[in-house]
Amino acid sequence: MEEFNSCIQNSTLLPLPMQGEWYTWPNRSTGPRNLWKRLDKMLTNDTWTTRFPKTLYICLTPRMLDHSPMVIHGDNQQQFRDMLRFDNYLIRSPEFIPAVQSIWQHEIVGAPMFSITTKLEALKHVFQEQRSKKGNLSHNVQLAKGFLDAAQNLVSSDREDKLFLFLEHCCRGTTAPRAPGAMAHGATLAFSKDSKSHKGSNKS
Repeated sequence: MEEFNSCIQNSTLLPLPMQGEWYTWPNRSTGPRNLWKRLDKMLTNDTWTTRFPKTLYICLTPRMLDHSPMVIHGDNQQQFRDMLRFDNYLIRSPEFIPAVQSIWQHEIVGAPMFSITTKLEALKHVFQEQRSKKGNLSHNVQLAKGFLDAAQNLVSSDREDKLFLFLEHCCRGTTAPRAPGAMAHGATLAFSKDSKSHKGSNKS
């Protein structure tokens, strides 16, 4: 570690301004071995700071990842066209492969790159049609991510709270040990982020 820190100093690297989650790695334990560490940072040099003086990075909640994702924000943000979105579950539909083959076998007159981009553009409509048959899956995914983000924010507010840890494990769909006391069968939990409190109430 001393050699690593010495290398950073000799390279005149400096930490970027940071926002968001301070700790970037949890060991996913709900017991006394619960551990959080700040293992990830972004470094820069004078040249970068001079050219992009407003650069900073944001540490997000880890969700299902081992480490918190870090997103860099710079002075210039280039706007891109909508990218081709593909969901893995689409290939399970029996109609998907024939639809893709039908488009890909179609002959497009022009340069090879023009032919590929035209076919990819046509595939967007296939993907949209297949998604529409699956219901509002994107909404459900975003809803689940929102629950997980909220649970991990609760954990960030009190990393020793076993009920917050248990809730975060449940939102990630993992098997967690039963939390003490209030997690008895039939109990519902009400979490207050502001007061950092929790209570249990039995269903009738």
